[in-house]
Amino acid sequence: MATKEVNSYHVEEFPHIDEADRKDCTRLYLAALKGSWESVEKMSKIQREINITKETTLHIAAGANKEEFVKQLLIKMKDDKLEALNTKGNTALCYAAATGNVNIAKLMLNQNKDLANVGSVKPLFMAALLGHTEMVKFLSPKTKITKWDITEQVELFVTYASVGMYEQALEMVKADSSLAFKKNNQGKTALHVLAPKPSAFDSGSQPGILRRCINSWRTVKQDQNSKQTEAHQLVKKICAHAYKDDVENLTVNEDISEILFVAAKVGNVEFLVELIRTNVDLIWEMDEQKRTIFHIAVEERHKSIFNIMVNDIGSIKGILLDSKTEDGNNLLHLAAKLAPEHKLNAISGAALQMQQELLWFEEVQKVVRPSFKEMKNKEEQTPDVLFAKQHEGLRKDGEKWMRKAATSSMIIATLIGGIMFIGQLIFSGQPADGSDLPIVPALCSSHVNVYYTSMQWLVQCN
Repeated sequence: MATKEVNSYHVEEFPHIDEADRKDCTRLYLAALKGSWESVEKMSKIQREINITKETTLHIAAGANKEEFVKQLLIKMKDDKLEALNTKGNTALCYAAATGNVNIAKLMLNQNKDLANVGSVKPLFMAALLGHTEMVKFLSPKTKITKWDITEQVELFVTYASVGMYEQALEMVKADSSLAFKKNNQGKTALHVLAPKPSAFDSGSQPGILRRCINSWRTVKQDQNSKQTEAHQLVKKICAHAYKDDVENLTVNEDISEILFVAAKVGNVEFLVELIRTNVDLIWEMDEQKRTIFHIAVEERHKSIFNIMVNDIGSIKGILLDSKTEDGNNLLHLAAKLAPEHKLNAISGAALQMQQELLWFEEVQKVVRPSFKEMKNKEEQTPDVLFAKQHEGLRKDGEKWMRKAATSSMIIATLIGGIMFIGQLIFSGQPADGSDLPIVPALCSSHVNVYYTSMQWLVQCN
């Protein structure tokens, strides 16, 4: 920002002070912003409010991440001055937390140990919100979270879950299990923000993990030695609280249903496993289109979730297989639909995409009753008819791709054949200089170069 602009900015903010004061405020603002301690160290009053939002020099320096400036300023300051709040009720420590600079936070807390608990927006929450893990680890033991208002605690808990600080979230819910299904200001619980995060749960594709986890209705012993991730442990702890036989949790099921279908849509299989372990009846839940999580899995191409139905739920599989959606679609109809765009884009080439679609359709067909192939939905379409209609564009693109690939292959084969033919014209002889280099007629050498260049261009373009 140009000096002229800053001067104008501060003049408008301080109409009630004289020109000298305005200049001092501007000078302090710029010095704090740039970290230029030498330019203001001889001023009589450095720590003061310097704009209309009541930000002090320390606020600006901390927010600008000027560690040395903050250090020098703290030497001149009284401890109680650190608790100065801006118009939003934030301390300078809150600004330091926003930058993630732990050293600045240490300097402030060494001078005022209670500073972590001062302000409308607590420094710990600000650090968590912006994903500064090291700052969170530093501030946590210095912050009296249990003395916060319950709404503040819920916001912090859900934020921890949202930004991936599962260890901290787990500590909070262990200390107060009532946080498990409390909602933040956006109406979200911790499970709401975890459901769309399949990457938070590892080992989803390892053989046997589903059988080990889904033991609520099976007699298979869970592997006690398997290492649980922090995200797993967090979901387990929340789910353990979800279905206590008390009136307080009777409304939980509605949220669980919503969360269930979000997780199914994104393929968060391990998350689903933990929910189902808590309440097996969730496999019967249907969304507004009368789809179970397995119907969604087939439509979204989530093989790992589909395999739960095929391999892990025993005889009740047949009942789930027979259910139809609101549109009269059975599982095979859903497999006949075109895969979501992001699934198709993960495969290179229309022909390979079409092949993958056919393989999925055939895989689902193996587990459903033969009569499913002849069933019609409300639009009077069998699965085969629906497949042909939905994949018509992909089929045409695949044909074009195959023709292009075949043409390119034929041209390259012709060029290779030409080079091999020309190679027969090359003969060896003993040059007059005594070297062992072959003698190549000029015309042949020129042709070889043309063929080689053509091949190189074709390979690069295809």
